[in-house]
Amino acid sequence: KLITQLREADVNLRYTGPTKPVVKDSFVAGKTVVITGKFAEFSRPALTKQLEGLGAKVTGSVSKKTDLLIAGDAAGSKLAKAQSLNVPIMNETELLANLKD
Repeated sequence: KLITQLREADVNLRYTGPTKPVVKDSFVAGKTVVITGKFAEFSRPALTKQLEGLGAKVTGSVSKKTDLLIAGDAAGSKLAKAQSLNVPIMNETELLANLKD
């Protein structure tokens, strides 16, 4: 009886898995982002999840396809490589300001 009522109410009974929200106005939407260093306000997994939720593709290494490097304290070789490739770099303070917008 319940299934019949749901069908009559046009409820989709075919679950296809979770969908990713489309974020159009995020500062990282559609961008390839690399995270490096240590952050006071975030763990790396939490920051990765938050950026992915805003539409970013978070990768582990810097390349010419990288759109943004987010650098925390003690950033190492990824920072140097980003600088050599002229990849835009954002520190934690700038990141926090952008996340509040």
